[in-house]
This record gives sequence, structure tokens and C-alpha cells, in this order.
Amino acid sequence: HQNQRASSWKIVCSAAGMALTRPDGYLFVLATLGALGVHVFQNRAALKSTLTALTPLLLVAMHILWRRSFYGEWLPNTYYAKLHSLYPLGDYITRGQEYYLAQLHYDPITLLILAYQKRICV
Repeated sequence: HQNQRASSWKIVCSAAGMALTRPDGYLFVLATLGALGVHVFQNRAALKSTLTALTPLLLVAMHILWRRSFYGEWLPNTYYAKLHSLYPLGDYITRGQEYYLAQLHYDPITLLILAYQKRICV
């Protein structure tokens, strides 16, 4: 049980850290909550230790409430900056293609390794 508690604590701390540093980190928090919920559902005796492991997520909740009170928004500024972009979608696609071709020209080895690994995994 000690190893399980330590693992849960590490996973929850990692998810909390991601949520505090990256806008998409909230997805990891949701995934962690889901995984720990399934764990508790399968093992009711783990409820107390799981709730204890979730305490780092209180920092995330407090940060969200602080951000709402300070900035008046629930979501980070990066969300709004990307939502109301000045560039049309076609420009993003063109820039992505340019980036891909530059990567292919300057670093083809990485793309070949990724393609090879994908072929093995599929």
C-alpha cells in the first residue's frame, strides 16, 4: 500500500504541476481524477489514501479561483489570444507545411525515426 500511495501522490503532484504551468494541463488533472476514481471504485479500501493523495489539486482549485477574482476570467489569457487570432486557418496550415518541409530538409533523421517507430507500433 505504501508504494501505491507514493505513486498516487507523484501522479497527482505531476498533474497539479502541469495544470499550474500549462493550459492543457487541466486535461491531465481530469485524466488523473478519472484514473483514481476507477481505482477507488475497484478498491473501496483505497478511498482514504486516494483522498489524501488528491490534496495537491487544492492548489489548482485555489489558482483557478484566484485567477477568476484577479483577472475576471476562468481561462488563461492564451486561450483568448488564440481564440481571436488575426490569422485565418489557411495561414496556420501553410505555416505548418513550411515548418514540416524545413524540418525534413534540416533534420530528416528525426522524421525517419518517428515514421519507423510508428510503423512498428501499428
